[in-house]
Amino acid sequence: MASADVEYRCFVGGLAWATDDQSLERAFSPYGEILESKIINDRETGRSRGFGFVTFRDEQSMRDAIEGMNGQNLDGRNITVNQAQSRGGGGFSIPLFRSLFRHLLLFSLFLVQFRRVSAMASAEFEYRCFVGGLAWSTDDQSLERAFSAYGEIQESKIISDRETGRSRGFGFVTFRDEQSMRDAIEGMNGQNLDGRNITVNQAQSRSSGGGGGFRSGGGGGGYGGYGRRDGGGYNRSLGGRDRGYGERGSRYSRGDGSSDGNWRN
Repeated sequence: MASADVEYRCFVGGLAWATDDQSLERAFSPYGEILESKIINDRETGRSRGFGFVTFRDEQSMRDAIEGMNGQNLDGRNITVNQAQSRGGGGFSIPLFRSLFRHLLLFSLFLVQFRRVSAMASAEFEYRCFVGGLAWSTDDQSLERAFSAYGEIQESKIISDRETGRSRGFGFVTFRDEQSMRDAIEGMNGQNLDGRNITVNQAQSRSSGGGGGFRSGGGGGGYGGYGRRDGGGYNRSLGGRDRGYGERGSRYSRGDGSSDGNWRN
């Protein structure tokens, strides 16, 4: 009886915009009988969000597909394939389902109203991700490629040292909409990029605080004092270098000169 509640689903990420339900099914059909193949689209634009799901009839087919397709090229993109969490399990009762539906409906209405209220001020917001722990070899283009699966990117930028021109090991990715930014944070935080496990979280908007960084240094702006991996940090709001930071576990400055924790390579 429990088997009816189990779904053998694969999550497929990093899809090209051109990949649709049919081409996704054709790519996975050699591994077994497919019950459903679905590309997830943006509800407002109808455009693919760059990921989808393939549901197989049995577990072995699903595991064969994960082993055979993970990292393979599909429509010009190297895709990511792993096991998706089952939508079944839990055994909703009808009253519980109705209650959940009512709450979701109310929440949806709230979101509609919230979007209307925030529409006039939307130009003031930036949907930016801070990306830390980057490899030296990661540049603007490879950063954009890594995050493009989650939505339309307006800007991707590696922050470089102004004196040496070398990457300081972090950067920013700006998305067109909030959902894409949140999907990117959820999907990329802790993942491997160019041999480094990166940190991804929401960056402070450049329109607030008069600055342009993840940790604004007050009215002066900037990127705070994230420590360089070669032993030094640069603080734009202080106008100079912060010396004496260790290579492993170097500390960074908030911008007012006080220590705010450790930056782990």
